Amino acid sequence: MEYWPTPEEQRKYMVNPNKSKRMLTNNIYPSIRMPEFFEKIVVHTLSHNFRNATRLERVQLRFPIKAHSALVKIIYAGVNASDVNFSSGRYFSGNPKETASRLPFDAGFEGVGIVAAVGDSVSHIKVGTPVALMTFGSYAEFTEVPAKHLLPVPRPDPEVVAMLTSGLTASISLEKAGQMTSGQVVLVTAAAGGTGQFAVQVS
Repeated sequence: MEYWPTPEEQRKYMVNPNKSKRMLTNNIYPSIRMPEFFEKIVVHTLSHNFRNATRLERVQLRFPIKAHSALVKIIYAGVNASDVNFSSGRYFSGNPKETASRLPFDAGFEGVGIVAAVGDSVSHIKVGTPVALMTFGSYAEFTEVPAKHLLPVPRPDPEVVAMLTSGLTASISLEKAGQMTSGQVVLVTAAAGGTGQFAVQVS
């Protein structure tokens, strides 16, 4: 199955090669026509109200990418309750003035997609590889991340996204923090959410 580009995305993002002065290299996925611009969600105001804290921005896709990084075309991004903590600045250290100085910053914690391009020093990840990622900036059509943070996956399916923050939180809580072993009884007090559902299944 070809995940990208769809015919609609081709019409939206197609770059006229006669007008584009950017030189693309062999490190770029050959079946992906790189857009000149892409959209992403950016936090511009510190607030628990995610809608008020963010806006959709159209930015230029810049080349070349960093030597040890990879450019990922995001297929699915995860939505977490922690997004509002992030948009309010609660995950940053320092006083409110120092936190505000970080604005604007990209939103989103996790996603899956396809590697569209790699830096010159990246050898363990190839273009066209489906990957999962847990880095800031996944609420975007494209994101550039350090290649060492990418996890190759069989397919960039939405089920993979659910296993990242929620699945890992449940697994680490039970197996590492709780040191639970086979045969023990576990009480999951919040089984309705993503992490709670994984905790029930892992238990």
